[in-house]
This record gives sequence, structure tokens and C-alpha cells, in this order.
Amino acid sequence: MRCDILVVGAGILGLSSAYHLKAENPRKRVVVIERLRGPGEGNTAKSEAVFRDAFTSETNRVLASSSIEFFKHLEGEGYNLRLLFTGYLWLLSEEQFERIGDAIRDMQRDGVRLTIYKREELERLIPGLVTSFEGDEEAELMGLPPIDVGLLAHNCGCLRAEALTKAYESMFLKLGGEIHYRVEAKRLLLGAVEELGLPGEPHVWQEPQVKGVETDRGVIEAETTVVAAGVWAGRLLEPIGFDPCMRPKKRQIFVLSDERLSVLFDIEGFNRHRVLPFTILPKCSLYLKAEPYERSVWVGCSDEIGRAFKLEDDPQPELEYYKDDIYPILMKYLPCF
Repeated sequence: MRCDILVVGAGILGLSSAYHLKAENPRKRVVVIERLRGPGEGNTAKSEAVFRDAFTSETNRVLASSSIEFFKHLEGEGYNLRLLFTGYLWLLSEEQFERIGDAIRDMQRDGVRLTIYKREELERLIPGLVTSFEGDEEAELMGLPPIDVGLLAHNCGCLRAEALTKAYESMFLKLGGEIHYRVEAKRLLLGAVEELGLPGEPHVWQEPQVKGVETDRGVIEAETTVVAAGVWAGRLLEPIGFDPCMRPKKRQIFVLSDERLSVLFDIEGFNRHRVLPFTILPKCSLYLKAEPYERSVWVGCSDEIGRAFKLEDDPQPELEYYKDDIYPILMKYLPCF
């Protein structure tokens, strides 16, 4: 097979790239290949599927804001992304809040909608929230900061990652793009821009160029190759000496369902959906996502030092990590867990 543009990976990165490339190059043959059975079954399927426009980086704010507007546009076009503006809520100590003062002023200057809550307001809005640990030896041992301030970003929320991925798939196919599932890229084909037919090309004195991909179904030649394989990108890029500028590290999300958590789905004051916003606690950036359709709570925390950089094709949950690392923090701030 030969095409103009080849995209490796049919997750959200691959299909969004393919859609925009095809939209800008309608006469070119754009092909997507994916080793799994359908769209968004790799990294995308493991996403928290939340979005925000509140960033300390101005560049991130601009990119995120335009993405959110596009999500709203897709919903208006009939794609049901289950887009919910539930907000992003950072619970902070006074010290943490003061450290980001300049960033808050920059965001407000750029039109990011923010609301700042005092401790007493948070205690009233969030049932059972513990904001102070005076006299709690366990909390002191764990170094848990108090909650003095809440920062709510309004133009933030959640959607269904699979719905967004399928929307891009549909739009790409409508433009005449091609997708081949169950086709695995084995290696990138490296050649020279101007091939001379010499053994071992490209030589150091030749300009190198990726000419396509060798797959388990044969060779696909392409003028342009886009590697959008997420954490698996290194398997294709590193053998040709190209730095993917990222390294895979396992992250875990635990999904909890219990009648005791129902209080988090009946909260008035943050959003019209009456659910707890996507919330970040002041210790270890532990986060909670109240999933309104499932009425479950997703909980996660990124462990940095101690967690190896390692690629796992089928990562498995570690219950001990939840019990020993996440739960002790979680239940101190929110005893309903």
C-alpha cells in the first residue's frame, strides 16, 4: 500500500491528527492504522476524560480554551460527547494558595472564570469535609495540610473519551479518510530523501527520511508518517534514533461505588449538575472525579519517586496502592470514603 500521509494509532491523538490533516489536505490519501480492534482502545480508554482551561501557562490556556470550544461545537453538530461542565476544584492550604497568587491573577486577566471559597464556605458546600487536623497524630504523621481555600475553575468538566474519539473517527471517514484496524506497526522504514540505491542507506552524508511502516500485514509506504502511538511510540522511534521525549509510567484510577458516596452527587453551589467538581486535594495532588452517569467516584494519585518508568501492555491495578497510599489520605479529608 502507498499513501500520502500515514498515521500510526487510532486513539484520540491519532484520529484528531488524521481528521485535521485530511481536512487541510482533501486531495491527499490519509490512512490510519491501529493494532487494536477499534478506536480509542489503548491509552485513550484509560483516560480520566476531564478537561480544563485553568493553567499557569498562557499557551496551555489558549490551546485548552480552543479545544473546549470545539467540544461544544461537536455537541451542537449532534455528537453526544456527554459534555458536562462540572468544574475543577483545587483545595489548598493558605501557603499553597499564596504560591499561585500570580498565576491566579494572570488567569483572571485572560478571562478564565474562577471562584475563590473560604474554609467555612467549603465546609458548608461539601458534606463531611475535614479542613483542619489539630490534635490528629495520624494526620500530622502523614503531613496533611489543612484546607484553607478552594479555587473553582468553571469552564472545566468531563466527557466520554470514547465518544470524542468516535466523533473524530466519523468526521475523518466522512472526509474520505481510511482506517485499518488490527494492523500492527512493527518498525519505521528509514531511507534517504534522495536514494541512490546504495546498500545501508541512509548514510551519514545523506538526509534521512521515514518512508513508511512495516506492519504485520506488509509494508505501507508514505510521504509523511505520523507516530501517534502514545506510550508505545518509543518502540517505533527509538530504534531509528529518534527521541520520543516521553517515557511511560503506570498510573492507576480506582472506581468506587457505595451508597455512602451518594452525598457527593447532591451538592448545590458548584455547578448545575449538583455533583462534586473534579477535586484535587492538598496532599500529593490526589484527585476525585464524581462520574454523574455512573454515580461512581474515580480516585487517583500520581506516584513519582518509587514508580519505575516502564512500558506495560496490560497494566493491572494494585489494590495495595489504594489501601496503603491513597485511602489513608482520602478518608482523612472525606470520611464518607
